[in-house]
Amino acid sequence: MTREEILKELELWPLWKLKAMVPDMSAEAVEQREPKTKPEADVAVPMDEAVAAEATVEETVTKVAQDMPVYREPESTLVDTAVEPQADQAVKHVSLQVFASDDGQCLLVHHGETPTQDQIVIRNNIARAMRLNIKLLADVVAPDQLLENHHPKAIVLFGEKVAQAVLAIVEPLEELRGIELDFNEHACVATYDMQHLIEHVEDKRKAWQDLCMALELLAIE
Repeated sequence: MTREEILKELELWPLWKLKAMVPDMSAEAVEQREPKTKPEADVAVPMDEAVAAEATVEETVTKVAQDMPVYREPESTLVDTAVEPQADQAVKHVSLQVFASDDGQCLLVHHGETPTQDQIVIRNNIARAMRLNIKLLADVVAPDQLLENHHPKAIVLFGEKVAQAVLAIVEPLEELRGIELDFNEHACVATYDMQHLIEHVEDKRKAWQDLCMALELLAIE
């Protein structure tokens, strides 16, 4: 008696046939059925090809950078109005009041503004202390006209603005005091103006030292 006949007799034949038709899904069965393939090996790129590819990328980047437009800041149309102080500007805007000794050997140069009564008193006291008889030469005169028809031995410049205008310089008064200055080959001495001496009595001694320098210049034969 065959196996099929025995299964039919036991009424198991259809189930057995169905079971035979179902594939075995166990891990071992699946592993046995799947073809074993070797993993792909890393493909080695030749060194020359890698260097060439890198160079090509670099050339492309360089070309793109060269083709890109370069932004430039527009030139400013603003005009710098800041002007450094210049002596000729000071000369144009400073008028002078000039007194001269009787013999014309000494010029006392003050600012051209109308003096106050106190300033006049100090100016006259200075002239007496220097033993000078002075007279007004010009009420308003420009620095470049200071020596017209005059050849003094000594010129006394009263105040920083006056000294800067006459000498065409920008140095402060404290740097000009105590030294012999030159104006067109004429000796000059710079000292404080009358208003400064009114407000700073303690500086009268310094002013007298400056005036003594002028007296020494007058004494030179």
